[in-house]
Amino acid sequence: CLSYHPGRFTRLPNRYYTFRYGGVDFFALDSNTWNTSPNKKGFDQAQLDWLEASLIHSWQTPNTIGRIVYLHHSPYTTEALHWQQPETIWVRKHLRKVFDSVAQSMKAAKEDSPVVDLVLSGHAHCLEHLKTLPSPLGDSGIDWVVCGGSGASVRGQRSGNAEILEKVSIKGRRQTKVVARSQQFMGRQRHRDREQALHSFVRIDIKPQQTQKIIVSPLVVTQSNSEWKTKKLAPLAVGPSGSAYQSESESERVGEMAKV
Repeated sequence: CLSYHPGRFTRLPNRYYTFRYGGVDFFALDSNTWNTSPNKKGFDQAQLDWLEASLIHSWQTPNTIGRIVYLHHSPYTTEALHWQQPETIWVRKHLRKVFDSVAQSMKAAKEDSPVVDLVLSGHAHCLEHLKTLPSPLGDSGIDWVVCGGSGASVRGQRSGNAEILEKVSIKGRRQTKVVARSQQFMGRQRHRDREQALHSFVRIDIKPQQTQKIIVSPLVVTQSNSEWKTKKLAPLAVGPSGSAYQSESESERVGEMAKV
């Protein structure tokens, strides 16, 4: 892992790289070079090939307890502006293709587990937690956390429901399916007849000895009477034991959001 010192320049090892912490493999990507059609000049296929090989190596490495991918563009989001932008769709498509290949290569090893446990992204101006639904697609069953709610222009959620539909090929047939569903959204919203911007960020904790090994804690920042206040909310329900974890923390999280 990089050794960061506040106030000093830190040189990244590459535009994309991997490191391990607490038994979890992290994969840092530069999505700016593959957020378009693969036919476009300069498309970075080499990075996607590297990701596929690195994920397969991770699955073949003993004592690996999880995998986290992080990149700029959000493959899934319901933020009003970015939810259906071309780069969103392209990044989702390319990442899914990599995950498809990894899933096929490691079918015996991964069984019913998702290819990765968590994908972190920015780009969309909100904090959002989504889950891809179980399906034959390579990116199914994954938790996606959008952490882009720290800037000035925080945006709201798209109108309508919080589901993402897509035309996908399943067993050779094109079908319109719900591929992902938003679990929690924090951004610009109406509150008592006025708009409120919930700025946000997250803290990631790796706990190898616990049942819930990857803990994502959202923190929201609000302004009241020219004073900024930060509040930590209950952790998001991510990872293999997310369903059980959610049932324990759901009432607490809803109560905290109501207070905010």
